[in-house]
Amino acid sequence: MFIDEKILIRLMRVAYKGSGVYIGRFDGWYVISSSYWTASMAVGCVSNKVLAAIVELSGQLPEDGEAWTADKGKNQLEGYDHRTVEEPRSDGSGMSIAPMYLRSPGGTALAVLQNDTDGRILTVPINLVNASIGIADRQNGEENVVGPVYDGNRGAYWYTNHAEWHVISTRYEELDDIVKHCEQISLEYAVRD
Repeated sequence: MFIDEKILIRLMRVAYKGSGVYIGRFDGWYVISSSYWTASMAVGCVSNKVLAAIVELSGQLPEDGEAWTADKGKNQLEGYDHRTVEEPRSDGSGMSIAPMYLRSPGGTALAVLQNDTDGRILTVPINLVNASIGIADRQNGEENVVGPVYDGNRGAYWYTNHAEWHVISTRYEELDDIVKHCEQISLEYAVRD
């Protein structure tokens, strides 16, 4: 599966310690998500390490049609919620990943993605983009990774016939906003020196 399992497991644990990690299984797909990302994976394509992380965090694997949010604060399964799982898709416009990154005021490294159609900019934590750069599992029939693709709202996704990785932008900006941000960072460093 092209989704980097080490990064996915790390993100699952962070979500579990925060607002919770959503875990579900619908129509032959596992869905794991938090507020800023969603991984949808065909049931037979999920690695044993990811399955073990699901059991570690929630105590069990969901059966088809089951879902819950598990979090450390309550230390129990909370609520069942059905989220629609869509087949991997090919609609939407392509995006380019800039060969640079920005640093948020809080210190998070942000990747810069630009919509190829209208030039709008998404900034996404770089670890969420890095989760999409795994290698397709050709031995098990996984096709080429497509993406990033603009989702038409505030995010981007990558997909194959076995999985989809969707991220939500923390910022949605015009190119001029990014340039001003870079100039501000440059001025801050110039003042410090």
